[in-house]
Order: sequence, then C-alpha cells, then structure tokens
Amino acid sequence: MHFDTTDKVSFDHAYTEPDPRPYFAGLPGGRRPVTAHFLLRMFSYEPIATCLADLGYETVGVDGLFKQRRFVSEQEQAQILDAVGATGAEPHELETQGWLCAQP
Repeated sequence: MHFDTTDKVSFDHAYTEPDPRPYFAGLPGGRRPVTAHFLLRMFSYEPIATCLADLGYETVGVDGLFKQRRFVSEQEQAQILDAVGATGAEPHELETQGWLCAQP
C-alpha cells in the first residue's frame, strides 16, 4: 500500500477514496470489520493481503469466479486474457466466453 500526492490509497492498481486505513485499523471497542474482497483476475491480491496482514488481518481465499461484465471488445478480451496468463493463471471458460471475471 502506498499513497500518492492526492492522499489516495493505492493497493497496487486500485485507488480507494476516502482513505480506508481508519476503517481497517479497527472500530471502537477493539472490534474489527470483516471484509470481502473481489479482485479482477488480471491483478495480484498479494499487495493487498500484505497490507492487511500488517494491520493484523488474515486473508482467506475461497474458490469461485464472479462475472463482472462482458468484455467491450475482442481487443479488451485479448489484453485481459494475456494479463491473466501473465499472473500464471489459465484463462477460465467464462473469460474465453466473453466475461470479465473477479475472484474472491
């Protein structure tokens, strides 16, 4: 996690506003939020998991893919499939059928 000149928080490629650090740091009474994260398969979750681990959170992965939207073009689909492959993952059948997918 790093901060740019606008004070937005960046978990690798995704920007979040407002600053989520106070939320993840804990709630009154020592309670901590339970969160679910869905990440497009072309990105690595590792930087986010590392940041959350630094705040004392454990990341637990689950199986499954979630359709986000249809690719807008064959060019976008080809770029995303290449990016998914660059992460070491194989494109899923849903992606080859035209769906941009996220994984929890």
